[in-house]
Amino acid sequence: MNPLDFPSRLVLPSQPLNSGTGGGASSPSFSEALADVASIARDMTAERVSIANQMRRIVNSGDTTQMPAVLTRLQDANARQEVMATVLTKTTSGIDQIVKMQ
Repeated sequence: MNPLDFPSRLVLPSQPLNSGTGGGASSPSFSEALADVASIARDMTAERVSIANQMRRIVNSGDTTQMPAVLTRLQDANARQEVMATVLTKTTSGIDQIVKMQ
């Protein structure tokens, strides 16, 4: 799985939207973007739970041949989390700057 898969679902407009038009039908509203972020966070949590369960099975069985695959999944999950944190931090910073300008 590509570490950038989850954040690629979140699409925020690159140009400021006219608040009177509501952004039109082609661009997502801010609440839709927040709902998508929540969905991505749930997916990331589910992935972490799945990794933990797989690690438990490996420890219980004593079969360490699966450990490299689990470590790869864990590294991918960490990369996705870092990308998501960066996206959210920059988005929050941008929103703060816009609010201060008004």
